[in-house]
Amino acid sequence: MKFLNSLIFFTLFFGNCYSQKKLEYEKIKTDILNSSESLNTTFLLPSSDFFVAIIKDSTVDNPEMNPCVDIESNKEINEIIIKILKSYKLLETLYIEIDYEKYESVESKQKFIPKETELYIELFFKSKQYDYISCFVPVFNKNIARKIVADFGKLFECNSCFKKLKRKI
Repeated sequence: MKFLNSLIFFTLFFGNCYSQKKLEYEKIKTDILNSSESLNTTFLLPSSDFFVAIIKDSTVDNPEMNPCVDIESNKEINEIIIKILKSYKLLETLYIEIDYEKYESVESKQKFIPKETELYIELFFKSKQYDYISCFVPVFNKNIARKIVADFGKLFECNSCFKKLKRKI
């Protein structure tokens, strides 16, 4: 009887832990899909200091000094950004930073480090239950990374930033 009770307890406990992790991922993904009002997107290269940052609701400090760091966005553009991310299935696995340049999946213990990628994307947005959250999406395939960057380049006047990013991949 003790064995049966223990088995039931462990089944319920570990089953609940798994479903909570899944539920958290689903909540975060839902928040991203609904984040067009707050989404900030940064394209990072593992082997370069160059990056492209798309910001919403922030003051663009000096666009002439570094036009690729403060690319202004709005709700409509952010909705397109989310559609592009979905079209490449980049929201299927979301990562959070657990240590300097070490990222772990929200849903599992799967990890990546930037030098393993061709490109990785930071999504910073307002979440319903976490206030603001930062998630990362790695892109491991060079051709896909270039296609993604080209698609984003079509959205903005400063396409030169995305062309430079694409060259550096």
